[in-house]
Amino acid sequence: AAHRVAVQQTIAYLEGLCARAARGHHTPGQPYNRIATSGWCAVAFEHRTSRADDPPLHTHVVVPNLVQCVDGRWSAWDTSEAYRQASTGGYLYQAVLRGELTRRLGVKWGGVRRGVAEIEGVPAGLRRVFSTRRQAIEEHLAEHGRDGARAAQVAALVTRPAKTHRTDAELRQQWRDRARAAGFSPRRI
Repeated sequence: AAHRVAVQQTIAYLEGLCARAARGHHTPGQPYNRIATSGWCAVAFEHRTSRADDPPLHTHVVVPNLVQCVDGRWSAWDTSEAYRQASTGGYLYQAVLRGELTRRLGVKWGGVRRGVAEIEGVPAGLRRVFSTRRQAIEEHLAEHGRDGARAAQVAALVTRPAKTHRTDAELRQQWRDRARAAGFSPRRI
């Protein structure tokens, strides 16, 4: 529920700033018109796990490159402001999520770094146990002597496993077993 609130508030914020249409040529140096719209038409896909069956809840939001303008015509979405606001949207999501989890569950947080903070009391070793996608990407980068954002994107694609289809009960049991195998007591955590 906290995640959904954070996603909804972030989408609303970005839609308010970025849901504009562009008409005219998009050639550098050539003017084009920005037109107000009635908002976005978007679809959200919520995923409870990564492809490695780690538990990072996340949502993919797809916004088509077409918006209805206030004049009733459909036009291409002017994505320039969305690109400028991408980091702000991520920071906003994280801040709302922290606030919601604190309010709902009473958790406390470590320091915020680049918009993200860890929940106090969750050991770094346990977080690492459930970061197998990140580990696979880091291993691929080290193995090939690469670094940087582009190399990490390539590594993410190359190391991406096929999707699995497990029930919530199967996932929870798998997570308990992985935690125990790494020396963490699920009950204590």
